[in-house]
Amino acid sequence: MDYLSSMVERAEWRSRLENERFLFRKQNHKGVHMASNTIALNDHAAVSNSFSLQGNTQTEAKYIDPDSTLAAPLGFSVKHSVPPIGSKANNRHTVTFFDVDILSDGGTAVGSVKVEISVPRSSTWTEVQTRALVGYAVSYLTDARVQTLIDGITP
Repeated sequence: MDYLSSMVERAEWRSRLENERFLFRKQNHKGVHMASNTIALNDHAAVSNSFSLQGNTQTEAKYIDPDSTLAAPLGFSVKHSVPPIGSKANNRHTVTFFDVDILSDGGTAVGSVKVEISVPRSSTWTEVQTRALVGYAVSYLTDARVQTLIDGITP
C-alpha cells in the first residue's frame, strides 16, 4: 500500500470513529443531557440579556427573554439534525434568533438571524475545517459588513 492510500485509509477510519463517538454520546445522553435553564447573551451594545428555557426535545431547545411577551417574544432556538449512520447527508446545527414586534394595525413584524453549521460526513473532513469556517463567518460579520448586507449591498 502506498503512502497516499494509507493516509486516505487512516483519514476514513478517523472520520468513521469520530462520527461513531458523536452518535454514541448523543444516544447515551438522550433524556440525560438537558439544555441550560438560562443563558446570558450580550446584544450589540454589549448589554447582557438572560434567556430562559421554554422547552426542549432531543433535537431542539427554545429560549425566550422573560421580559418579553408571548405575543411579541424575543428569543432563540438551537436545533440539531443528525442523519442516521450510513447516510451521506450532513450533520446540521442551527441557532435562530428572533424578535417580534406588534404593529399598530395588530399585525406582527418578525426579525431574525439564523446561523447554520453544516458538517459533512466525509472521511477527509476535520473539526479544524469546521472551526475555520465558523471563524471566517464570525470575522466577516463586522458592524460595517452587517450594515451593507442589511442595505442589500454585496461587499
